Amino acid sequence: MEKAQGAFRFKRYKLPPEAFLIGPEREPDPTDLIDAETWGHITTLPDDVSLRTSEHHGTLLRNANELVSHWITMVCDIQSIVSDPREDALALACLNAYDDLRASIYTMLTGFYCQSIATLRMVLEEILAGVYFRAYPDANKFQQWVDGLKEGELRVKRIRNELSKKEPYSYFETGEFKLFGEGGWVEFLYSRLCGFTHRPFYTDEEGNQIPTSNVGLWGGSNGPVYEPRAVKLWSAFFFDTALLCLMLVGLAEERLRTLKKPTDISFWEFLKLVLSWHPAPCPVAKDIVGFFVSSDHPLGYILTRAPIPGVLWPLWGGQYKPQGACRVRSNPIAPHCKAKLNPGTRAGRDKTHLSWYFVLCRKSCSK
Repeated sequence: MEKAQGAFRFKRYKLPPEAFLIGPEREPDPTDLIDAETWGHITTLPDDVSLRTSEHHGTLLRNANELVSHWITMVCDIQSIVSDPREDALALACLNAYDDLRASIYTMLTGFYCQSIATLRMVLEEILAGVYFRAYPDANKFQQWVDGLKEGELRVKRIRNELSKKEPYSYFETGEFKLFGEGGWVEFLYSRLCGFTHRPFYTDEEGNQIPTSNVGLWGGSNGPVYEPRAVKLWSAFFFDTALLCLMLVGLAEERLRTLKKPTDISFWEFLKLVLSWHPAPCPVAKDIVGFFVSSDHPLGYILTRAPIPGVLWPLWGGQYKPQGACRVRSNPIAPHCKAKLNPGTRAGRDKTHLSWYFVLCRKSCSK
């Protein structure tokens, strides 16, 4: 058996009771200890995947971990702003989203790729609910939602429809790239995340197929097994979900953007980091930043002036596919893109087409 590099990954420790805010004074003795064979069956393959993943994706893991670390301090900032965090939908949603973001990272690390991506759907649903209740306060409905009652159920389509009519979200429904409208950022991302819950494959508008079950994401193997293509796919989903949710939180809570003494870093610093980790933000992200602050702000300068590769998303095979979103050459987020549409494709005929796979020409998208 080959021993991987990085011996620190082979040691396990149980934290002492004092490491927890709420815990027993004395660690209780084991009452029903698992046998070695069962432990091995449960942990051997996930451990193997975690070692292989951490050997080749250390930067990705560091960035994702830093993101969730800043997310929880943002939750503290939101709690400091509101009068009662337990009664504030946005504060509660952001706190729950933190747990799910961490779970998404860990299930990716251990090779459960379907679950790691499907969990991001919960993150988006939670943030959408928090934003919705901020826009349309209803104490009774909110309590029903918190209590898990049927009367408190929220449908994402309804949230999208209602928020698209409400300022400031309605400001991003008039251009070519929308936030909540049909084919917009929220609908585009959410529909794909749902594919990892309901079906073994997701087929986009051009017939391209992406596996959405574990066996497909493992390349047809049993597992879990390490599959770099699936890690790449998760990365695209993870940072897109995080960026969208962070921007929705900033739109819902204006005070967060102007907080003078944040717990850790400011909202702007956090947003700048997430933008730097995202392979290519949705064009409407630029419009949202423009709403947040004038274009002479350093963050606005970075987004509008720095070279951007265009809207890219990995194909399952690991390569990038040019398609209709090459049209972003007319959008200020990538003003110098010279890519040409292929008139023989549906994307080339339909300039409003948004596809699962990506867009564009890195070489020609320079300043």
